[in-house]
Amino acid sequence: MDAILKTKGLYKTSDGLSNCRAAFDGGTLRILGKSFTNLRADVYYDPDLRRWSTEDLIAECYGGKSTGIFDFKSARGGTDGASEYLLQVGFDDIDLQKFLSDTKDKETPDNGYTSGKMDGSLSINARTGDISSRIGTCRLAISDMEVGQLSPFGKLLQVLKLNEPQDFAFDRMFLDSYIRRNELLIKKLDLAGRTVAFYGSGRMDLKTRNVDLALIARGRRLATADPSILQSLTEGLGRAVVRLDVTGDFYDPKVTTKTLPVIGETLQILGTKPDTR
Repeated sequence: MDAILKTKGLYKTSDGLSNCRAAFDGGTLRILGKSFTNLRADVYYDPDLRRWSTEDLIAECYGGKSTGIFDFKSARGGTDGASEYLLQVGFDDIDLQKFLSDTKDKETPDNGYTSGKMDGSLSINARTGDISSRIGTCRLAISDMEVGQLSPFGKLLQVLKLNEPQDFAFDRMFLDSYIRRNELLIKKLDLAGRTVAFYGSGRMDLKTRNVDLALIARGRRLATADPSILQSLTEGLGRAVVRLDVTGDFYDPKVTTKTLPVIGETLQILGTKPDTR
């Protein structure tokens, strides 16, 4: 963090910190290699709860904005209890290409990064030093998406032999996931393109960045948070359907494909399996 912090508080030698108010007025916060600029927040300390909190965290982020709340409750002195924290943040209009290209590795050309506008939210709750306590949710929506040819999604398209410029263009991507310990559990991944659409689920290890995804590829469809059963059925009839299993390193995954019978894949949407006897 590189920011200006203004504080006003009272400390008693017998009781410790009695109250404190602080404010960030501009500056930069960098987390896991990503920057939040023009940071502003009012921070309060509650001596009874031993809690630092802010409910108006605001920052600029790669052409967009992020807002959120943060609570940090410190353990009482002389106890074995761990400190706890809660972070909830929402963001919108993020330039995805700028977000992805802000990395130490500058050798990737600009067209190697996926572009688009990203909105979403992130919530994390945990005890410090205790990964097993970490839980949270993450939702993302990306519009006007152009998949970078060197990106993981670019590799999926190349495996399907989709190499034309329009094959890398997508109207919208929707991701609904939750966090448990060191895993990102992907409940729904829905990606709608001009020539192909993907949907599926899986998981990613947040520490190793290894993924295990099962995706279905088919003809074009508009991505939604909750497509109807009728919509899914009518899209499944009369179209080729391909299953893709994506495993290994997120940045260089192994992709295997399998063509599925349309009627079998359609029945799976209803939670039933065709009789194989």
